Amino acid sequence: MSRPRPDKRLCRAAVLSLLLVGCPGGETPEQRPTVVCRRGRFERVVRERGVVNALRERTVKSPTSRQIIQMVPEGTVVKEGDVLFRLDPTGLEQRVKDRAADQDIAKASHARRKASSEAATHYAEQNVASARMALELATKELDNARAGLLTDESEKIMATSDVKKSEIDVEDETRKLEVSKRLARAGVEERSELDTRIVEKGIAEAGRRKARAVHEDVMDGLSRDELREYELEVELAKYRLASAEKDLKETKERNTKYLKHAHRRVEWAERSLKRAEEEFAKTVVHSPAKGLVLIKSTYGGQFAPGMWAYKNREIMGLPDLSAMKVDTFVEESVAAAIKKGQKVRIRTVALPDTVFEGSVIKVGSLPKDVSHDLDAASRLLITRPERRAFEVAIRLKGKDERLKPGMNAEIEIVTAELPDAVVVPRSALLRDGETQYVNVLTGAGVERRDVQLGLEGEDTVAVIDGLEDGDEVVLRGG
Repeated sequence: MSRPRPDKRLCRAAVLSLLLVGCPGGETPEQRPTVVCRRGRFERVVRERGVVNALRERTVKSPTSRQIIQMVPEGTVVKEGDVLFRLDPTGLEQRVKDRAADQDIAKASHARRKASSEAATHYAEQNVASARMALELATKELDNARAGLLTDESEKIMATSDVKKSEIDVEDETRKLEVSKRLARAGVEERSELDTRIVEKGIAEAGRRKARAVHEDVMDGLSRDELREYELEVELAKYRLASAEKDLKETKERNTKYLKHAHRRVEWAERSLKRAEEEFAKTVVHSPAKGLVLIKSTYGGQFAPGMWAYKNREIMGLPDLSAMKVDTFVEESVAAAIKKGQKVRIRTVALPDTVFEGSVIKVGSLPKDVSHDLDAASRLLITRPERRAFEVAIRLKGKDERLKPGMNAEIEIVTAELPDAVVVPRSALLRDGETQYVNVLTGAGVERRDVQLGLEGEDTVAVIDGLEDGDEVVLRGG
């Protein structure tokens, strides 16, 4: 999979040596090809394929599950607020209209209920005020009667006043009864309130009859029974006041309950309208920032008009081209050698003559199954058919406007290096038990030299002891 790149001079020597191979198997070391060792920097690299992407990218997701009906083409440069794509709004516009109508109805119902509540409360407060005044008058009359302050003339005047007052009470209760009948027919007041008005009118008529009877007998003076009548008037006035106050309290409680219910209906209608408007607004998706549009992939290709977009599914990306990276995968067999901070050389297919520098910024902590965890595009980056691979991200140094997301790249990750070592082809190494050695061609013939190896690649190795710059080593025969 990952082959270190040998020194070009060694490669040329190795090719020449292979061209010379073909001698009989019994050839001597002097007859085999040789290569001159050179001292220099030795690197062990891992080579992979990758894809150029933006280091930072803002993704645009579908805000709801609906069919895509319009999209801006990939590669379009958009400004913040521009329309990126539209979703099918079928049914949503009518839903907004229906919810707006529901809101208007709820507000009108609340206004009617509030008006009727204020009217009912006003009538109940008037009844309390009238009952309180009647009690005060009856109490004064009783006090005067008990004190003997009622003369014949004053009693006549008071009796006449009582008759007039009773007439006014009958007219007032008759008017209130008519109002209650109209409110009951309108559905504002309940039947119990109408029944109360009927009873109150009956009481007023009984009071009028009594006042007329008292007026007829006033010239006869006050008897014990007549004084008792004044006492009964006071008790009746107290009862009326208590009844009016109770009615006022019940009216307020009933109005509060009805108004709360009407207010809840208005709030529910407002929330429903807001949800419908928000859902309708989600059918037009705007760009959150300035950038270049990249359309995300889905099963079988990229998103396009006519396809279904599920809620929170990534539809587009807006990459930040000021910082780029390369995404790749390395097989499990070499993943242990990849570390953060290792330098990387990158060549792109579109710019083959430019070598970009970078460094590893991310190494996956867990392997991914090649067959099940990676998509088809990612599987193409795997150079060997291993079952597991680790994700690796490489940040490119500097900024180059020629780099675009989606470009294919060839990368070389430098996993280890020696600044000063003698580099020889692996085909020059021989083994004698645990000892490794090479044959060096000298003026006196072939000399065996034991060597100590440093870093090893697939085609070349670094010798840190046993060889010198310029030594000519013999390669193994074919």
